[in-house]
Amino acid sequence: MEILPASDFADVSRKPNLTTLAHMSTDKVVYVCQWGWWAVSVLACLLMMVIASVGAVLRRGLHGPDILGYVSSMTRDSPYVRLPPGGSALDGTERAWLLRHLQVQLRDVHEGRDIGRLAFASLEGGQKPFVAGRKYE
Repeated sequence: MEILPASDFADVSRKPNLTTLAHMSTDKVVYVCQWGWWAVSVLACLLMMVIASVGAVLRRGLHGPDILGYVSSMTRDSPYVRLPPGGSALDGTERAWLLRHLQVQLRDVHEGRDIGRLAFASLEGGQKPFVAGRKYE
């Protein structure tokens, strides 16, 4: 073994060659496709795309606003819907059960004016259903 003088280490242009034993490995990421699950995924995506397309086509045929989320809550305190006694004090589930046979519709409650007004009304009232093309407030 050769011993280097200390002056050689002070020279930065000459660096000592120090070696050691090492083991080097490279990780490889391998993606594996299970064709059965791939087919299920593709079919599910195609089905969702078809359903969304049908929904878009059907939505073009709507003439009124899409506001019928919870129908029973829209009857609360409405002057155009005749309710049984105690109907406005019920919670959503009890109210829906109580009004399960009530027929309602979006109706024009200002039919004699130039600009109509849509309201949630029962079929027993004298209002007419809304007309496509008429202006409403």
